[in-house]
Amino acid sequence: ISEGLKSITSRRRPNGENNNSLPSGHASQAAVRTHFARTNLDYFEMPKAARRASNVALHTLGYATAWARVEADRHFPSDVLAGVALGNFVAEFMRGILFEGKPEIDSGLQKQVQVQMLPGGAVLHFSAPLR
Repeated sequence: ISEGLKSITSRRRPNGENNNSLPSGHASQAAVRTHFARTNLDYFEMPKAARRASNVALHTLGYATAWARVEADRHFPSDVLAGVALGNFVAEFMRGILFEGKPEIDSGLQKQVQVQMLPGGAVLHFSAPLR
């Protein structure tokens, strides 16, 4: 969606490099990832203070990523705001489709951690009972 909007708006970047400034794709991706990480954490039992700290940390990282695009002279602040708004909209829309209501806990489930080795890296899979 970001790339399609960039081609429609053709807004020049602050550094003059090209016409792909509005909206910020990095900001929209950061917003989507923050939204889904927060949604995923809602399924885990944790103390209120830990939940609050994780939410603050996630949002701080997301907004810092977005603002770094302005600091790097790649986007105007309005590009970043549009990207964050777009990312939050898309994430909430997808959350409504994918997570309609929280599943019930199956007390027989166990926490699992799996490591999948890939060329040049690895993927860590973590699963736990839903609350």
